[in-house]
Amino acid sequence: MTDEPNVIDYLREQFARLHSRLGHTDTLLDEVIVRLGSVVRDIAGLKVAFAGMQVRLDPMTRKLDRIERRLELVEVQA
Repeated sequence: MTDEPNVIDYLREQFARLHSRLGHTDTLLDEVIVRLGSVVRDIAGLKVAFAGMQVRLDPMTRKLDRIERRLELVEVQA
């Protein structure tokens, strides 16, 4: 019977240690979630910027094609 208190104390220590590690893991997971959200927002911003550049480049490409045709720098395909 003298071993029972030692076992209970040991189990309490292990549970406390496990509880502490779980709390630390939760904190790290929260940080990862926040950082991932930031990355997702950054990617979304890059997509918007890329789409904006495409919108601006499309008319420029058409103008350049028209200029090349008018200056006869390219062959007109029938």
